[in-house]
Amino acid sequence: MRKSMIAVSSLAVLLLTVGSATAQTPGNMGAPRPEEVQASVPEAGSPQANTTVGGARILVPDGTSLKDSFSDGATQWFVARVEAAKSYVVEVLDSEGDNGSNGLSVTLFEADGVTAFSGFGGCTATLNQTAPALDINGGADGVRCSLGYLSTPNNKNVTISVVAGAASSFHIRLRETTIYSRWTVNGYDMFVAVHNPSSYPTSGFVVYYPDTPTSPSNYLTFNNIQLGALGSTQVSRASGSLSPNRGQLRMLLLFNDAVGGGVDFHMQTYAFNTGAGNYLLFTPEKINHQPGDSW
Repeated sequence: MRKSMIAVSSLAVLLLTVGSATAQTPGNMGAPRPEEVQASVPEAGSPQANTTVGGARILVPDGTSLKDSFSDGATQWFVARVEAAKSYVVEVLDSEGDNGSNGLSVTLFEADGVTAFSGFGGCTATLNQTAPALDINGGADGVRCSLGYLSTPNNKNVTISVVAGAASSFHIRLRETTIYSRWTVNGYDMFVAVHNPSSYPTSGFVVYYPDTPTSPSNYLTFNNIQLGALGSTQVSRASGSLSPNRGQLRMLLLFNDAVGGGVDFHMQTYAFNTGAGNYLLFTPEKINHQPGDSW
């Protein structure tokens, strides 16, 4: 009897010791912890079926790409929040298809998904000529659109439809293309030099704001820029020509069917005091110029 009790006690100690060792051993191959099981279960309905405007998937304008499929319908819907006095580019690509014309079609709408987007820009008509498309027998497997607007309110939703051609799946991304800088005509002549590095015509706005505008439509003046392929130009404002005499400056990039397919500018801003011979050099900042994610 005493030997049996000793044996049982020894077995209990052994099991307790083994259990403790298993729980504390790094990288043990035992049963997963509850949180590991929970994390491995896919979230139901993600991504959701975005075949209606009400079910549109959200795009964040940071260059991150989303993958989608036409398996649940020929039209896929997306929605994004855009701000006034800023410009953006939408890029859609059949990045997993073969080397063939897949004929993707992209359209920009207001929030209702019916009314055409009221800002400037649009989707290029020459789909086979504009990045990210490939030129394949006069067709395209990618589409690039630009959008932006100068009016109030400060922000609104834009709804985007992608219609299937021969493609079965695609990637889509949205990024801001606004360039930011400073300006002054307080004893200085102000200059904005721009260059179009694209081999296609492009255009945009140089918009002059006070230091503290009350709204995106509270700009002082603007210059409309249209450049041919690889073109460059410079716009200027004479000393004392604007009141107030200093503030913030934005370059809004766009293209449309009339002017071509480029969406990139290089911009340099500087001011010069002719009496003192002094320069003020500003360093423009372009956010999300390079996409934050690959296809």
